[in-house]
Amino acid sequence: MNQKGHTLYKSNGDGSFTDINQKVGIKGKGIPSTWADIGDYNNDGLIDIIVFTSSGIYLYRQNANITFSEVSKESKINTFPINRERGGFIDCDNDGYIDIVMAADSSFIIHPVLLLNNRDGTFSDVSEEAGFNKIKRLSGFQIHPLVIDFDNNGTPDLFSPYWRWESSLLFRNTGNNNHYIKISVTGRNGYTSIPYGTLIKVVSGDLIQTKMINSHLYETGRPIIFGLGDRVKIDLIEIKYPDGIIDRLSNIDIVDRTIEITQSLAVNLDSDYMYGSIGMIKAGKNSKTDDAKAYPILPRLLQNFPNPANPETWIPYELSTGSYVVIKIYNITGQLVRILELGYKPAGFYTNKNDAAYWNGKDDLGINVPSGIYFYEIDTGKFCITKKLVLLK
Repeated sequence: MNQKGHTLYKSNGDGSFTDINQKVGIKGKGIPSTWADIGDYNNDGLIDIIVFTSSGIYLYRQNANITFSEVSKESKINTFPINRERGGFIDCDNDGYIDIVMAADSSFIIHPVLLLNNRDGTFSDVSEEAGFNKIKRLSGFQIHPLVIDFDNNGTPDLFSPYWRWESSLLFRNTGNNNHYIKISVTGRNGYTSIPYGTLIKVVSGDLIQTKMINSHLYETGRPIIFGLGDRVKIDLIEIKYPDGIIDRLSNIDIVDRTIEITQSLAVNLDSDYMYGSIGMIKAGKNSKTDDAKAYPILPRLLQNFPNPANPETWIPYELSTGSYVVIKIYNITGQLVRILELGYKPAGFYTNKNDAAYWNGKDDLGINVPSGIYFYEIDTGKFCITKKLVLLK
């Protein structure tokens, strides 16, 4: 519990933090805070903050100039009972707009509360419709609730643990006809979770959602559920990691599935931004797995790996449309030394050793070429670009 009141601290990048409440417009009010969560409740692409205290709930909307405005009153969340010391954001009805769940209070007599997002910046109490009002006197202090899809049907369920295990509650979401996509991201080197602060954006028509990986309601390593309402196609999935790398997938013609994405190590060093590429995509409904139809927005030629080559190397690339692919390798004088005819390749990501073009350091006659600087060029008939590699033996 923060006895000073809710405070926003900015990481200085050296292990220390700076209080920026006054700078960004957050007023701690001197009220001890017990819990907080982050989410984009109005789908404007900016991450907002909700704070739970022993005397009320505070919602802070982020502005475009990286300041915050308290909107507790205008959002109508301050009209609910006090002592809501735990809670967070959840899209309970998969409409693409996050709602708010609040735990039962510490007096043991008030049931959990569910506030439905009205899509106009306000919330309505739907606890009775959700069945929460049937919960009576609880024994034991409540821990913060967790969002889990325990029956794997794509609708977020709610687990509300208590210090006394026998008083813990599991709420099964019976769902509706709205569609969803579940996104599971594996970090580099096979880690099952990705760093806190990773932003995931999903675009489907006029619906734009942004969620940040954090340690509150959703735990890292678990699939993140994005509700789609009645939409049946995803235009874009963008994953922005804290180190600046961005992965993008577009034109995904699947819904009601889990997409498993493994972040690749491939990086475009020539760009103003570092764009990673997806190394593995799987999609499945429940426990079944199918191929996902996810394609790059634009064709790209990526940096070879390893570089320097010694002598073998792989040349990764991405295709936004199916194409006949030829890769040509030239020496420093511009002499053509090798042609790799890869044939017709459908749209997709060719970024790992199983899919990328392979060069063994030999010319077209099978003779090892000398160490030095070489250039490799991809030609699809519609797209042609050249990059440099180094060969060391």
